[in-house]
Amino acid sequence: MVAVIVPGITRVTSRSERTVPAVVARAAAEFGDRPFLLPLRGEPALSFAGFDLLTDQVAAGLAGRIAPGDHVGVLVPTTNRGAVAVVAVMKAGGVPVLIPNQYRGPALDRVIASMLTGTKVITPGRWTGWLGPGIEAVPLDALPTAPGRAPWHRNPPSPDDIAAVLPTSGTTGAPKGVLLPHGHAVHYAECTAAMRRLGPDDGVHAFAPLFHVDGIYGNLLGALVAGARVALSWPPSIERFWDTCRALDLTTFAYAGGLIATLNARSAHPDDARNPVRVASGAPSPPARARAFEHRFGLHLSEGYGSTEVGIPLMAPWVGSRVEEASCGQAVCGYDVRTAGDGELLVRPHDQSFVMHGYLDDEEATASRLPGDGWFHTGDIVADIGDGHYAFRGRKDDVIRHLGEFIAPVLVEEAALAYEGVLDAAVYGVPDAGGEPGEQQVVLAVVCPGGDPAGIGAHLRDHLPPVAVPTLVHLLSDLPRSPGTGKVQKHLLPGAERRR
Repeated sequence: MVAVIVPGITRVTSRSERTVPAVVARAAAEFGDRPFLLPLRGEPALSFAGFDLLTDQVAAGLAGRIAPGDHVGVLVPTTNRGAVAVVAVMKAGGVPVLIPNQYRGPALDRVIASMLTGTKVITPGRWTGWLGPGIEAVPLDALPTAPGRAPWHRNPPSPDDIAAVLPTSGTTGAPKGVLLPHGHAVHYAECTAAMRRLGPDDGVHAFAPLFHVDGIYGNLLGALVAGARVALSWPPSIERFWDTCRALDLTTFAYAGGLIATLNARSAHPDDARNPVRVASGAPSPPARARAFEHRFGLHLSEGYGSTEVGIPLMAPWVGSRVEEASCGQAVCGYDVRTAGDGELLVRPHDQSFVMHGYLDDEEATASRLPGDGWFHTGDIVADIGDGHYAFRGRKDDVIRHLGEFIAPVLVEEAALAYEGVLDAAVYGVPDAGGEPGEQQVVLAVVCPGGDPAGIGAHLRDHLPPVAVPTLVHLLSDLPRSPGTGKVQKHLLPGAERRR
């Protein structure tokens, strides 16, 4: 079978090389000792050749502990060592399961249980106390190394083999594990590189975490296919964002989770446009905000539509992008697209390795996205605005879209119920008039006699990812429940009428 060649997108033309280990080796051969991972937080820099060598050595060291196909949890910060761990597990023949590092306690236990079929988790020593019983910690700071060739050289994966399991939020609570093949990883990287027109002279400000598809595939693997250098941002800092770009000559970044709005909300300075960034890529921002951001910071926003499961099936052209209409772009990158009768975006890949294989241990959820008709059902509603352009209109599922992320209410409710004195809790979304299209505020209603919203808010900030922390907390004497099923009637909660 030959590789599907997508004009303007494909950079790895041999199908046998469309795997993560092969892309790393290809980059080492092509870019050699050029800088790849920049030295930050005391970590040594790694060239393209050095990254290939070190990941091979760690993979060889892990070979005795990882059987082919083993799922291995990777709970790491977005650092050079973290990136080495992810790729080394792939090269050892295992499947890295990238676990979000923002959960603690029971919430983290639930995430690990929903995503990980194995028992090993690579994590920094100081984080091992987060892991529950039955989980074997593999210290990130002392990963074993061994000489010789890594297992992948003897038994190379194919583009259709599972490369990694990445998280996404589902309607049932904990993030689902998305089974992603190597072909998806490489094509996502190529699409990202195309959106940014990425080349060897570029520097990537890798602000997204490694467990995010933009972090591991867009920033890291995209730089590998293009020969760009990368600064892994840990911990991410809005205050130092532009200073970091200037100090390290970083020319591009990906934005998600409201990053554009957050950067734009900061006080203006005369030197805002004096930065090396030439392009940023992400989902459409409100048109006026997008143009104002481009003008203020002197850069180009390259916008598109993508997801962990399906990759990037829509991207806007550099000329005629129709930002003013919030266009996600056109299908120009290896997919056919159409809309169902209810406006749901349907995507048909030109190569089946471009999309997920399914959700881990969730046949029902998999069938909802891959029902067997040849099309991937995104669950997103879009509008056809003409000339092949589409605009995002919202989600079909009953989850909360906040700062570009999809929040499962039950995880927030569980965290609230863990606060002393909380007797009952319900979380719901209401439209955010000042946010991105389809954005909602996360609202919490609790029954907590004698409690105070400030104390509950502080507790939630300690136990949830920042994006999931409620923006409003209502103290109620009780929650309205259906007399038949006993379920909370969220449409009767404060502000819920705005959802209609």
